[in-house]
Amino acid sequence: MNCLEFRRQLLIEPRQQRADYLDHAHDCSTCGREYRRALEFERRLSQALVIESPPGLDSRILLTQQMARREPRTRTWRQFQVAAGILLALGVALFVEHLESDSDRVDGLRGEVVAHIEEEPASLLASGDIATDRLRPVLATFGLKQLASLGEVRYAGVCDIGKRKGIHIVVRGETQPVTLILLPGERIKAPAQIITAKFEGIIVPTNYGSLAVVADPKEPVAPVLKRVQPAIAMGI
Repeated sequence: MNCLEFRRQLLIEPRQQRADYLDHAHDCSTCGREYRRALEFERRLSQALVIESPPGLDSRILLTQQMARREPRTRTWRQFQVAAGILLALGVALFVEHLESDSDRVDGLRGEVVAHIEEEPASLLASGDIATDRLRPVLATFGLKQLASLGEVRYAGVCDIGKRKGIHIVVRGETQPVTLILLPGERIKAPAQIITAKFEGIIVPTNYGSLAVVADPKEPVAPVLKRVQPAIAMGI
């Protein structure tokens, strides 16, 4: 396995156990360093995405199940038929979607996000906290609401990202600025890492499209992703 093929596999599945993949990570010092960075990033991201269930959720689920058992059998059967129809339709939709791989589209998104950040270096140098009344119109352009718990917002604007309009936000990180790129309508199937010499981050699917969280490799993006996770889950 050469370095190019190793980097591709690293972006697809950092934790895979292929022998040639692991051998290359061990033998090549440069790729080995990127391999360790990717594993550490996966570890931090897994910790950030752990969300505790609301208090009393288990009791509410049990209560709902008990109430459902008391309903007439005819109603239960109708509900079963509806549910089966929905599952069948969903299964067909997922099967069709699976046939069309989006790996190329994800690779394109990575490049567009990084290119846009590099095209606007001034956004990373902005200082001060943008007032809420200035941020709200930017989000409202796409019918979105205020993102919760963003922290100190230093830059916000509607930008051309690739061939589409998106929202470009820069927030304060622990030591370095962190960029958020919101891409309404740009849907992906699963989170995708961004790892370059200058940036490290992730693109995650949301109810409204995709969200990229990117920063200097020394600045962890997991804390910022965790702060906005409730808003992401609600599709802001």
